[in-house]
Amino acid sequence: MVLKGGFQKKIDFDKVIELGSPHRNNMDCCPCTFRFLDLINDDEFNILLDNFGDIGMNTRDMVNLFKKQYGDYSDHYYFGMEEADFSNKSKQEVINIIYNLFKFIKKGYGVIGGITRAGNTSHCVVLFRDMEGNPYILDAQSNELYSGNVSKSSKTFKDFFYGNWVKKFHYLIGYNTKENKVLEVDETGNPMIFEDAIELDDSDDYEDAIEAISKTGGKKKRTKKKRTKKKRTKKKRTKKKRTKKRKKL
Repeated sequence: MVLKGGFQKKIDFDKVIELGSPHRNNMDCCPCTFRFLDLINDDEFNILLDNFGDIGMNTRDMVNLFKKQYGDYSDHYYFGMEEADFSNKSKQEVINIIYNLFKFIKKGYGVIGGITRAGNTSHCVVLFRDMEGNPYILDAQSNELYSGNVSKSSKTFKDFFYGNWVKKFHYLIGYNTKENKVLEVDETGNPMIFEDAIELDDSDDYEDAIEAISKTGGKKKRTKKKRTKKKRTKKKRTKKKRTKKRKKL
C-alpha cells in the first residue's frame, strides 16, 4: 500500500455540520461522495446518476473520471486506487494500516475512500481530519459520520467497521510523477499546487480509537506466553558458635 501520494481535498466544515445528502438512487454513493467534496457540480452529479445510479461505480470508473477532470493540469500526473486487504491480517497489522493512512491526510483535508465488504459489495466514503487532526469517516450517501475518537454520543470507527464487515479498504491517489508531489484541491474543487509528499505527523495517536477495527479483518496471531520458572533460593544455614560456659570457682 503506497502511502506517499494522494488526492487531498480541502474540507468545507459547514457541510459536515449540515450533512445534506443528494442521495436518490441505491447505487449513488460515489456521486454523493464527489458532490459532498464539491468535486462535481449538480449537472455532473445528475450525469453520473444516469450512468451509474443503478449499477454503481467501480474503481476503474472513478480513476477515469478524475483523469479526465484533471488531466489538463499536468503532463506528469498519476491517478490510481490504492488497496489494503485486511484478510488474514493480525490485529496490529490492521491498526497500522488505518493509523498510517490517516497520518498522511493533512489537517483540514479529506480523501476519497472506499470499502469492500465481506459479501463483495462496495461503498464510497470520505476520510478526513478536522483542524485539530481528529480522524473521521463520512458516509455522504446516508449522512452518517463516524469519529476516530471513542465517544458515547456519536458513532465511532468501531461501528463503521463492524457494521460494514470491511474486508478491503481503498483510497484515491493523485500526484505529480515528475516532481513527486501530491495533488491538492481547494474548497471549490479547483487544483491548487502539487504539495511535497506529506510526511507523518508523529504527534497524533489513533491506536486506541481504531483498535476495534481488527476484529473485522483477519486472524489474530496468538502469542504464546512464556512461562517463567521461579528460582528456588536455598537458605544458607548459619553455624551458631558454641560458647562453653565457664565453671564458677
